[in-house]
Amino acid sequence: MAEKFIEWIGGPMPVKDGTPLVTRHRHGKGDKHSLAGEGYATRWSHTGEVDDIVAYRLDKQMPTVATSVTAREEPVLLALAEYDEDYGIYLKTIAIDAGIDFAAARRAVRALARKGLAKLLRGLMSEDDGLLRGSGYQLTREGRALAAKIRADDAAPAAALEGSK
Repeated sequence: MAEKFIEWIGGPMPVKDGTPLVTRHRHGKGDKHSLAGEGYATRWSHTGEVDDIVAYRLDKQMPTVATSVTAREEPVLLALAEYDEDYGIYLKTIAIDAGIDFAAARRAVRALARKGLAKLLRGLMSEDDGLLRGSGYQLTREGRALAAKIRADDAAPAAALEGSK
């Protein structure tokens, strides 16, 4: 039996970052599954927008963080890991860095976000002029850890080959 929804009238996020949630929004277009503080679960303060959260419940079926990625997601994960953890990266830049087309990058980065390995950042500012420039993605702590593990696993066979020469 699913938990009942808790009505939300606005304010600070009531749960810890990364908590799996099902949220309902002012637009009424169906329930959204995401992690608190990411994706659809960021509009807690009620600014009058259609995506303001009006109710939420814990999502007991959604895994908190994935421990693996698909072959299509890996280049995006590794491309994002190249950037400083304080920056959000535009989707177009992610596609270029991963060497894939824009649509494939969008699908992969959204899959990483659903797995708790990346998160959407809204309201990115330009370092040049301080103006609002849009949204982008960055890896979560778990995403960075997985990228480091993948790199270490990839480096191990190469190191073994070097040692055998």
